[in-house]
Amino acid sequence: MGKEYPPLLEFLSEKLEYRLLSGKSALGYTLYYLDLSSWRLRLSDWTPVVHIQRSDLTNVSPRQLLQSLQDVVRERGWQRRIVLVLVDGDSSALRSALRSPLQTLAFVGEEEQREILRSRRPSGQLLDILSAQVPISILAPYNTTSPVTGSCFFDREYEVAKILGNPDVSYGRQRVFGSLGWIVVSYGVGLLVTRYSINAIFIFHALLLAGMCGMLSLQLPVEKRTGITVSYADGLRAMVRLPSYRALLVFMACFGAAAASSGNFVALNILRLGGAAGCVRCREDAPRAKRADRR
Repeated sequence: MGKEYPPLLEFLSEKLEYRLLSGKSALGYTLYYLDLSSWRLRLSDWTPVVHIQRSDLTNVSPRQLLQSLQDVVRERGWQRRIVLVLVDGDSSALRSALRSPLQTLAFVGEEEQREILRSRRPSGQLLDILSAQVPISILAPYNTTSPVTGSCFFDREYEVAKILGNPDVSYGRQRVFGSLGWIVVSYGVGLLVTRYSINAIFIFHALLLAGMCGMLSLQLPVEKRTGITVSYADGLRAMVRLPSYRALLVFMACFGAAAASSGNFVALNILRLGGAAGCVRCREDAPRAKRADRR
């Protein structure tokens, strides 16, 4: 590697092929980013790593050093992320000074780094050190207190970045037209329900699903061949013979039926049949359903 890295990070990057990137320094500390998303924990492909050198430990108490690290976390916006701190010395004093139940700093001392380098399971050894310091409620990938971002995508950050970074695809434009389509279709379906009945939504959904499936089937990639007549019916019959394609058709049919039943006015239909509004939790839509029936 062109740049000199701490021995542990260099080992993880060169020997175990963990992706490692250098970051800008903050408050005099050298920062790195390590890809630990393959562990399927709340550790993203940009797990922050702070390197505390031996010179940073001189003439500074553990409490003062901890306050400095917390300022780095605030400056970089890492309050919701697990930060790995490599210490060129003893880290026990820093662990004792940090007694927060919501701890997101994980210290790896100099002796522990040597043990990882000598271990026959270096990744497992590092994970054991992290698990002993970070509560399982924070280390676990399941998050119920904040939006699902970063490490909760289970190593899908690269795929998401690849989609968003494609110069031929405008994700923002797709979202805008998707929102406009939602507005137009919602208004049109509302007119259908008002003009006819709630059953119109199911008919509309079936026609729309059939039309979209037909259009998508016409967009299947077909290799261009010269001198050969391509028959759509023959190709469709060949695909139907495949068990996987038949299973896909059955799945899409069941999925469409489930989506139509659960998302398209099923609660209002229950009210129209005489169900109680409190049972279906649609008190606000009940008056509109009654007005639609009167019309």
